Amino acid sequence: MMLAATGGRAVDEMMRALGRLVGRPLLRVEHRCFASADPSDAPRAHDWVTDIKLTFQGRTLCIAVDPDTDTLSIGSSRVRARSDQVWRDATSRKPWRRWIGSPLRFAWTCINTSGYLDGVQLGFREYHPAVFLLAVASAIHEYSTTEVKERTGRPPRSLQRTP
Repeated sequence: MMLAATGGRAVDEMMRALGRLVGRPLLRVEHRCFASADPSDAPRAHDWVTDIKLTFQGRTLCIAVDPDTDTLSIGSSRVRARSDQVWRDATSRKPWRRWIGSPLRFAWTCINTSGYLDGVQLGFREYHPAVFLLAVASAIHEYSTTEVKERTGRPPRSLQRTP
């Protein structure tokens, strides 16, 4: 079951799904990306992530991008199958490798000004976002918010408090 990307009920259901993961350690991460017969396309295809499967202790959460609306859908069951894509292990890739084995502390959803769900933030160990997932151009982009803090000595501007 995938949840719709817009509407109050869908957002509430998604928040409940994310809430069920709080306190559970992240065990594995998989990307669904486009398969390519041309080896020169392989690096780009691998980076075009359309689905992410997060395996926590006792639960799996699938996050998918809708290519028509560039919004995220979140569900706790199997993601739809596509013949032109493959699942690849992303557990040891950034931004995930740092958080494997860590419990989820908080999760946030990001609704844009048009009312579409186009982002999810996950916080591990600490009580601020560590991983930011953003739907852009029919793909899921992954960002590590903690790397920004380590390089600059302060949180990203979006996470800084204003006086």
